[in-house]
Amino acid sequence: VVSTQSDEDSQTTLFELSAKCVEVHIKNKILCNDRDLIGLLLVGCEQSENPDFPHVSTILPLDRPGSQSVLKVESIRSDLDNQKESYLCNYSLADVFWCCRNMFHNFAYKFGQSQVILFTSVENPFAGAPNLKARKNAQQKALDLYNNKIDLDIIGLCLPEFVFDSSLFWDSILPEGDRAQRFIGQDSATKMKELLKRVTTKEYLTRSIASTTVDLFGTEFAVQFYNFISIARKPTKVKLDSKTNREVRMKTEYRSTETDAVFHKDEITYSQSFGGRTINFTKNERGSLRYIVSTGVKILGFRSVDCLDFGNFIKGAHFIYPNEKAIKGSVAIFKALLGSCLSKKVCAICRVSPRRGSIPRLAALLPQEEVIDEESQIQMHPAGFHCIYFPYSDDIRDVSDRIRPVETMPSQNQVKCCEAIIDRLKINYDPETIQNPALSSISAVRTRFAPSPTGFIHLGGLRTALYNYIFAKKYNGTFILRIEDTDQSRMQEGAIGSLWTALSYTELHPDEGVIMHGDESTNGEITLSEIGPLGPYVQSKRLHIYQKYANQLLESGHAYRCFCSNHRLTLIKHEAFTQGALPKYDNRCRNFTQDEINARLKRNEKFTIRIRIDDESIDNYTDNKFGHTQFVDEGDFIILKSDGFPVYHFANVIDDHFMKISHVLRGAEWLSIAPKHKFLYKLLGFKPPAFIHLPLIVTESGRKMSKREKDAFVGDYIEKGYPGIVLVNYLIQCGGGFSHNEMTVIKSLQDMSLEFDENLFQSSPAVLNAGKLDVLGRQYLCEKVETSQGKLYLMDQVKKFLHQECLDESRMDDGWMGRVLEKRVRNVPTIRHLVMSPETSFLFTWEPPVGLSFTGLVKKPTKVLDVAIEFVKQADEPFQSDQLKSAVKDYIRSNSSLEWLDIGAFWKTVRYSLTFSSKGPPVPDMLVMLGKEESVRRLQGAVDFLRQDRTEALKSHRNDVESC
Repeated sequence: VVSTQSDEDSQTTLFELSAKCVEVHIKNKILCNDRDLIGLLLVGCEQSENPDFPHVSTILPLDRPGSQSVLKVESIRSDLDNQKESYLCNYSLADVFWCCRNMFHNFAYKFGQSQVILFTSVENPFAGAPNLKARKNAQQKALDLYNNKIDLDIIGLCLPEFVFDSSLFWDSILPEGDRAQRFIGQDSATKMKELLKRVTTKEYLTRSIASTTVDLFGTEFAVQFYNFISIARKPTKVKLDSKTNREVRMKTEYRSTETDAVFHKDEITYSQSFGGRTINFTKNERGSLRYIVSTGVKILGFRSVDCLDFGNFIKGAHFIYPNEKAIKGSVAIFKALLGSCLSKKVCAICRVSPRRGSIPRLAALLPQEEVIDEESQIQMHPAGFHCIYFPYSDDIRDVSDRIRPVETMPSQNQVKCCEAIIDRLKINYDPETIQNPALSSISAVRTRFAPSPTGFIHLGGLRTALYNYIFAKKYNGTFILRIEDTDQSRMQEGAIGSLWTALSYTELHPDEGVIMHGDESTNGEITLSEIGPLGPYVQSKRLHIYQKYANQLLESGHAYRCFCSNHRLTLIKHEAFTQGALPKYDNRCRNFTQDEINARLKRNEKFTIRIRIDDESIDNYTDNKFGHTQFVDEGDFIILKSDGFPVYHFANVIDDHFMKISHVLRGAEWLSIAPKHKFLYKLLGFKPPAFIHLPLIVTESGRKMSKREKDAFVGDYIEKGYPGIVLVNYLIQCGGGFSHNEMTVIKSLQDMSLEFDENLFQSSPAVLNAGKLDVLGRQYLCEKVETSQGKLYLMDQVKKFLHQECLDESRMDDGWMGRVLEKRVRNVPTIRHLVMSPETSFLFTWEPPVGLSFTGLVKKPTKVLDVAIEFVKQADEPFQSDQLKSAVKDYIRSNSSLEWLDIGAFWKTVRYSLTFSSKGPPVPDMLVMLGKEESVRRLQGAVDFLRQDRTEALKSHRNDVESC
């Protein structure tokens, strides 16, 4: 807990210095000791996760440091101005010590050393009104830290004109006479600047990975091995139960191949073949075979440094430094050996076995001279040996100088093969951002989807959002939603609502940017909010930023005011069209004098701001996939309109820079304006992001898809009932990005981000095939119906659509719906098709018949229906389609009174009675889906109608006869 007072010289508070120290310390841990664990508690704040420990908040749980740790500390520093008052609450020092101890206790990890560093500006936490009970509790918790081998250190913070007395702190938390040797904090740094200097200049030892001895022709000295580069480790694979997603525990059993008896591990022996003989070993004997070779480094001889071929090494190099603590005099011998090797330009060839049981390897000790920066006097490169391992671990032959082959010129075919390999290995990142893999995500991948609310979102826009989303997730980056509403005249009501509906429906949730609340489809009130530190994320709220940079370009002479009216500009365009040329501004206002400009401003004439384009000032653009793009010269173009709003290109470049966008994935139709964007980045002094262009989307006829195409809008597909995951699987069929993109499996967004490869985009246009969408829809329903959870989800969807269509879903039980899904779900692309399709709508919309007629379809329909009703009543449930087919044949053939009945007529009559249609699925399937009770009800309704209709016809005939 530190004061929010600031140093007058630096205007930096002690709190900010503490946070900066922690941030730099975490970054150095990531680079040098990434196996160390770091946790962070914020004490004296209002927030707290545990009500039992008020004003103590866990900012970082104990874990390996990474990019998220740095971002969290940065957020604390950035939020300080708004929350200064919330960092001055009272707190219990005992609670602080308890939380620190509990943080170590709850982590299943074997610690080599445990340490708590307390940043504080309070010399005596119990001064003023002493609380004996609180002090006693703090002393007990401090003693618990010591008993659990956790060192306590304090960093005393104060302004330069004061001195922090750490002895007051230790006297307050330790009993009298019990201060000695329990804690290491007595001599800690008392000034924050000294600590920052110590951390930033890395004046600490990196932890060694091994200690061993070097045998220099009979003379031994001690050395330590270090890693200069930490390897990025993949997370350990965890096996989960497929049903519960809980972690499963593995257990190994040894069983006899003959009796299947279980053996204890101590009853197991091992065998190895030597010289054609099989020899048995116990587990201990087998382990001891690894320790035949003694540990250490044995120098075999010296060779010229030029004999090393740096292209054949397969194992990362280590760095060797002397260990004076192990053997005195090691530093002197090490220096002599290093100096001799440097002066003679030789390396030492040796056999290396750094640990007991490790495989011996041949290696070269390559000398490195110490390099110190002249200005800062900071060591840039330490003095020591690089241990470079040779490829073959069992090669212990005498070392001889390598005879280099005669250099020959490669053939043209070899050159082409090498160029192809290099193209596949190209990295599309700026080398400046590739430092340590654990830190790269801090400044590396930030993508954005920046639609304009001038219309409803269409498939092309959703595809752009999808690829930006999965690209960000692939590299653990950030996906941002930005609204570009600078074209106020073309804004369409409801466009933002449709955009948010589409993103929510497809689960492309932004990590940062604009968030919408409410549902426009229900005429609910819609509100926009924003999340993220780099807002505002709506361009109409950023006008002051655009105007600032436009004015800067005016002052530097790269831009000028244009007073041309809209009428004049329209005439220029019309004249160009009549001459068959591209419209181009004639630069009339470019050379106005300052007096003329001031006079026009005084008359309040409206003006725009244009960029001054000189000859050859805009370069052409070359894309990795689409090749060369020629710049289309349209004269000095506008960057700020007369209403104060920027044009798209100007605002887009500025926003991408300040929102730290690293990669822009967009359609190939934007290639034509890429040279203009590149020019603006250069003019403003901004570093452009990496551009990745997606292939054009065309219809099956080969035309570019536009908003005027049928079914171009995402809302149309949502209304048709296509699930969001099906829609995004459909979109990845348009353009590539995946090595295996079969339609037999529905990919989740997580699967897409793992399999996505931005180098696999095609340059040819992507054809939008509507048939693929139905195939994917059927595949999705088939996968869902195979699981009980998926079947329940589909049932809920059926009920939802029935409710939307004002149909009664209450009498449709889950068993009935389950039968319907099993029979028909593989034949429809969506649940809406299942409910509303003419072939299956009979399942949900049947009502007692009105105007039922079998004329021209079958003779004696009433008798046929009586037979059908009797057959269905006698049939055993649950119905099976194949059994029903054979049962009908047997029923008719075995009954002599039914010789008049044709099987085809039977099925036609039943179909028409159940559906009032001559088309649809097989009749046995209909009976299975409807079930016995519903089938009998519908057949009986048809019979009753036919008999009633016949009775009324007879009455009418008698009346006609009597009247005659």
